[in-house]
Amino acid sequence: MAADVSPKNKGGRPANPTPFWNPVRKIWQVRITERKGEASKAHDLPGIPGDREDTAKIVARNMNGALRRGEGVAPDGGETVTTYAGRWLKAREGKIASTQDNKAHLNTHILPVIGAYGMTDVTAKHIEDVVGALDAKVQAGELSSKTAKNILGHVLQDVRRCDACESSA
Repeated sequence: MAADVSPKNKGGRPANPTPFWNPVRKIWQVRITERKGEASKAHDLPGIPGDREDTAKIVARNMNGALRRGEGVAPDGGETVTTYAGRWLKAREGKIASTQDNKAHLNTHILPVIGAYGMTDVTAKHIEDVVGALDAKVQAGELSSKTAKNILGHVLQDVRRCDACESSA
């Protein structure tokens, strides 16, 4: 099994997207700098067993390339929540007055939590993670409880719409 901390080079960041095992969450992660000048972000690599470092390295390398190109790639090669959100927002432009609010909510509160996951991989636990992140922001005074409730309401409404589209297809 790999080391329990993110390996670093002299510059303080992984030389290549080197995956590391998070022993608390029991998941592979990789730190990737998506845009020049931004801090690197830890991205989960879900569904990879702890003893499969070779697989984690391949998925991390592919994810790194896609994210640096501004694309979203799920570990299984499917569409990520981030990519779907971009398409969804684009389809709503000019039709719905709340598009800018939706975009801000997604970029600030939702995508940092679940954006790297594949659309088909999102579970109730991921939605609970979003709720936990919103609750933490409310408790820290960074967000009002009403705003958190509105954000979560939009997310759940859109999940229901997505489910309805899938079941009618």
